Amino acid sequence: MPADCAHAGPEDLTMTARDVMRITGFSENFTYSTLLDGRIPGRIQCGRRILVNRAAFEGWLAGRSTDAPTAPEAPTITNLPDND
Repeated sequence: MPADCAHAGPEDLTMTARDVMRITGFSENFTYSTLLDGRIPGRIQCGRRILVNRAAFEGWLAGRSTDAPTAPEAPTITNLPDND
């Protein structure tokens, strides 16, 4: 672990943003967006690298956090013209 990230803790207590993507199924953009704005808790910024506190993430995943983001829904198309 880089010296500037020594405060992040042992690697078994942290996970990467890619781990979060794999577990949640969120896209890369959505995952980074929710980590950066705090909707997924536990972000640890190490320079340009983002780590996630495993306990905070697992608690959020278990539903203990009320700020759980959801993936955006696909838009629905309404008021289509008739093909008569």
